[in-house]
Amino acid sequence: MIDASSGGQAAASHDGNDPDWYDKIGGGVKRFVRVWRRFDAWALQPLARNRAPGWQVLAPADYPWFIPALCALLVMGVTVGPSFGSHPIMLGLLGLGIALMGILHAAAMRSDWLRERLLGGYLAILALLGALLVAANLAFAPDDVDLNDNPLRLHIGPAMVVALVLMLTIASMAAAGAARRLRGDA
Repeated sequence: MIDASSGGQAAASHDGNDPDWYDKIGGGVKRFVRVWRRFDAWALQPLARNRAPGWQVLAPADYPWFIPALCALLVMGVTVGPSFGSHPIMLGLLGLGIALMGILHAAAMRSDWLRERLLGGYLAILALLGALLVAANLAFAPDDVDLNDNPLRLHIGPAMVVALVLMLTIASMAAAGAARRLRGDA
């Protein structure tokens, strides 16, 4: 294209149709996808079964490393809450939650059936901790103290448990139904 204002010289095309521009973008996308796939393969790699029992109590086999870490963060969020309260009952609930996770992982180490249902165990632990936090709040809250001044005040933890249990149960049922339809069982 000849631009009359530039003395008859051809003007550079910067309207996005330049083949070099597409090659640069395409090369960048290819590099990003390659790096992402490598990271994804590393991050989602299930842990081996032939690890020492102590390591399997921390993180069960056949699951990526971050699944028990996320559950531990959820246990911490449910028990001590976003304000990291240090009331002895909250710290006791945190210890109970971590201990229950260890017991669940130790049992999953010996049972394939339980290992396949580890998420259900995590949800049961979270539901138990949420219920115990609500019960402790109701049992130990003084009658004359405002709920905002109560050291065991309720926080987002129990609401998070309810939302997680409901949504993950619905997702699990939907996934099981989809799997049955794919197998042709339904």
